[in-house]
Amino acid sequence: MKKFARKITAFVIAVAMVFASTASVHASSNNRTDVPLRATLESVDAYVDWVDGSAVITMPNGDEWVFIPGAATATLNSQEVALMYPVTMAGGVMFISYADVVALFGTAQVQEAGLDMPFAATIETALSAAPAFMNMVGVTGLTMAVVDIETGFTWTQGFGYADSVNGIQVDEHTLFQVGSTSKPFTAIAVMQLVEEGLIDLDSPLVNYLPEFSMLPSPVLGGSSDDVTVRMLLNNTSGVISNNFKGMIVTGDEQYQGHMNNLLEWLPTRELLFVPGDMYDYSNNNWTLLSILVARVMGFDNYFEGFVEHTDATIFAPLGMERTTFEFTPALTNVAMPYVTLNRQDDMHTVSSIGAGGLLSSAYEMARFMHAIGGDGTLDGQRLLRQETIAYMMQEHSVMIPGMMEYGLGFFRISIDGLETVGHGGNITHYHTEMIIHLETGIGVFVSTNTISGITITTALAYTVMDAAITEKTGVSPLPPLPTQPELPAGEGAMLSEEELIALAAFEGIYSFGEAGVWELEIVDGVLTWRSGDIMFELTPLPDGTFDSLAGIYSFEFVDGVAIATLTAGDTQVPGIRLDDSYEIEVPEEIMAWVGVYNFVPQVENEAGIITQVIISVNEHGLPLMTMIQPIHAYFDAPEIPLGEYNGYYFAATMPVRFLVDDDGNKTIDLMGALFAR
Repeated sequence: MKKFARKITAFVIAVAMVFASTASVHASSNNRTDVPLRATLESVDAYVDWVDGSAVITMPNGDEWVFIPGAATATLNSQEVALMYPVTMAGGVMFISYADVVALFGTAQVQEAGLDMPFAATIETALSAAPAFMNMVGVTGLTMAVVDIETGFTWTQGFGYADSVNGIQVDEHTLFQVGSTSKPFTAIAVMQLVEEGLIDLDSPLVNYLPEFSMLPSPVLGGSSDDVTVRMLLNNTSGVISNNFKGMIVTGDEQYQGHMNNLLEWLPTRELLFVPGDMYDYSNNNWTLLSILVARVMGFDNYFEGFVEHTDATIFAPLGMERTTFEFTPALTNVAMPYVTLNRQDDMHTVSSIGAGGLLSSAYEMARFMHAIGGDGTLDGQRLLRQETIAYMMQEHSVMIPGMMEYGLGFFRISIDGLETVGHGGNITHYHTEMIIHLETGIGVFVSTNTISGITITTALAYTVMDAAITEKTGVSPLPPLPTQPELPAGEGAMLSEEELIALAAFEGIYSFGEAGVWELEIVDGVLTWRSGDIMFELTPLPDGTFDSLAGIYSFEFVDGVAIATLTAGDTQVPGIRLDDSYEIEVPEEIMAWVGVYNFVPQVENEAGIITQVIISVNEHGLPLMTMIQPIHAYFDAPEIPLGEYNGYYFAATMPVRFLVDDDGNKTIDLMGALFAR
C-alpha cells in the first residue's frame, strides 16, 4: 500500500504539472456560476454585436463566435462547438457559465477580464485532466464535483456519456452507483440514532439483534456476543468480510433477500478473529448496520425500512432529491455500465445497500460534502451535530499506521503529508472517490461508469484537489517530484555493498507456518519478500533490523540454520529457511481439488463478483488459489497461498470450504459464493 500511495502521489503531481496551465456575477440555481457574456468579452477588446437576438463576438485575432440564448452550442467561425451549459438571459443580459469561459478561452482570458471567478485554474485543470485520464484508459462517462466548504463554492461537471448508445451525455444530475461511498451515509444513519439515545455505540449488537450469532474463529476463537456497534462502524468486529450470495444481481432492481436473510446465514460462518482485536474491512459490517437501523426504527423488511428511513432523515433534509439506496426501473438519467469505451454491459445492482448500494450525482454529492465538511447543516437543515461528525472523522482503527486509518464510516488517508477524509467505492463497472481536505475546506467527488475507471478515479481526484488547494492557499499540498529517481524512505532502500554481501547469505525460501511460505531475495539492491504474485520491500533500520508493512524483520543464524523473525506489536513469528529442493507435503484432499471452477448462480439474475476460482500447486508443492474478477482485465489476478489450520483452509483471511455432494460433485464455497468444476 505504501508503494501504491507513493505511485499515486507521483502520478498526481506529474499530471497536475502537465495540465496546470471586475464584472458582476449571476448565480443560477444549478451549481453553475454565470458571468455576463458581453462585459466579459468586451473587457479583453472583443467586439460584441447583436444580430436577431444572438450575440456575435469578433475576437481580437479575428475569430467570430455566435451565442444564442437558451442554446447549449455556439459557433466558432461557423463551426458548431458544444457548451457545458446553455447561455441564459436575465434582466435583458446574456449570461454564460464561467466554466464555459474557462473551457473556450482559458484562464488568461478570465484574468485579463478581471472577473471575480474563483478556482478558474482548478476548473481549467479539471477540464483538461478529466478527458485525458478518460482517454488514457477508455472510460465512457465521468462526473465530478469540487467544493470549497468555507465559501460555499460549488462546481460540477459531467464528461462523456451516460448512455453512448442513445447519445445521452453525463451531466451534474446523472446518477452513478457509488459503491462503498455508501458507507458514510450508513454511518450517519446510525449516528443520528446514537444522538437520539436509541443506539449505544458500545452495546453488543445482540442487544438490538438477538438472533445475530457467528461461530468462533477456528484460528483465534472469540465470541460474536462481544461484537459491538462501534466495532461494526470501525471495521474491527471480526465479522466475515462478505456474503457473496446474491450480493450483486443483473437488472435494475436489487435482490432484497440478500439483506433480509443475512441474520439467517451468518450463524453458519466463523468469525475471522476475536472481536475488537484488529482491523478488517468488512461489507457485512455495513449490511448489519443497515439492518440495525431498520430494526431500531421498527421495520420488519430491513431493505425497505432502511431505504425509507434514509430518504426521510438524510436525503430529504439535504435536498438530495434523487439520491437513493433503492435502484428501480423508474429512475431516470442513470449512467449505464460499460466494460470498455462505449461497450455497454448489463446493469449490475448491489443488494447489500448499506455497504454499497447508493446512487447519487455530482450535484447532490456536492451538497453532502458541504454538510459534512461544515457544521453538519445545509440550508438550515441539520444532519448531525458538528461534534458528532468531527468524532466520526477521527481515528478509530488503523489499517496502515501513519497512512491509512478508519474513523466511523470515513477513511483518513495521509499521502506525503496531504491528509484527507472521505471514502471511495468500487463495484463491477462503477468507481468513485470522495475526499475532503478539512484544513482548507476543499472537497472533490469523482465517479465513473466503466470498469477501467478504477485506475483513474483516485489519481484524478487528488490531481484536482492539489490544484484547488494550491489556488486557494498559493502552496501545493504535495511535494515536488524528485529530480532524480530514488526510493523514498519506508519503501525499500538501496543496500550498501557490505550489507549486500552479509544479507546474501540469508536469501532463500522460508516457512512461517500458518503465515505461508515466502522467498527472501535481493532485487536491484533492495531486500524483498515474495509469495506468488505478492511482493513487498524492506527498509534497513540503524539497529540492523528491517521495517516493512508487515512489521519489523530480523535475521540470524541459529546452529547454522537461517531464521527470519517477524515482530508485529507484541507478536513474534519465526520463519525457518528451507532447503532449495524443499517440497511441501500437500494434503491429499487438496491435490484432488486442483482445477478451474466456474461461478454458480444461486439466486435469480445473480452476477458473480468473482467469476472463476483456480486451485493450483506451484513447483514446490505450495497450494495456491487464484480468483478471477472483471476488474482483472486491468490487474493481474494474484495467486494467494492456501493455508490449512485445524481442518479449515484459508486464502489470506478468506475462509474456503471444499464441498462434495452425495454424487461426488465438487463445489468450492467462498464466503457464500459457489464455484463448480
